Amino acid sequence: MASNYEKEPIYVLERTWDDSTKLPEKYKFQGSGANKSMKAEVCIDSGTLGMEFFLDRTLPQFNQAGSRLDWSWPEAFLEFENVLGDSYRTTWQEVLAEHFPEPLGEEATSHRERIVAMLSEYREKLNRYERQSNLSDSVNCRQFLAQLVNLDVQAQLKVQQMQAAVDLAASRVKAARLDVEKMKKLVERETKRIASDAAKTAQRRMDEMATLRHSYKHA
Repeated sequence: MASNYEKEPIYVLERTWDDSTKLPEKYKFQGSGANKSMKAEVCIDSGTLGMEFFLDRTLPQFNQAGSRLDWSWPEAFLEFENVLGDSYRTTWQEVLAEHFPEPLGEEATSHRERIVAMLSEYREKLNRYERQSNLSDSVNCRQFLAQLVNLDVQAQLKVQQMQAAVDLAASRVKAARLDVEKMKKLVERETKRIASDAAKTAQRRMDEMATLRHSYKHA
């Protein structure tokens, strides 16, 4: 049976803002390190303009900010709450406190596993709310699931990027080791050649000296 999450969204009725609408305040991000001069702005979403605003404005802007400022996956995860307001932010902080009690590390794989677990948990909650005809909680749950799905996609990409980087590093290490072995063989070969040439030169001089001595004796 397909998940209820695959159903058409029940809350998308009409766009709740237009060009004349006063948009929410923007959060200003500042780059660091090599990207210190870079800046990005993202509309803070508190849900007042509906889920469509998050999907149309806040989320794309946040993704663009992450790309522009070259955030790692943990950095993007930590920055996410800055673009959420009011109940959205409170809910996100509660989720972090429940599922991520310790500081985030650099291991993206473990974070993705937690997000997958959260997706499963909230899909079960959505099923329960819809069976109970609890429209309000169903809508909130769908909205949060949409955010989790986006985070899961980002986590998958980061894991793939990390694995690709590891594979590339491993191939380079392997190539470097082969180069070292080649250099060792070349050095050994050159050392033997030099030693052989030196021995031949020494033998030739000894032969020349012996010839000279013989010549002097019979002069």
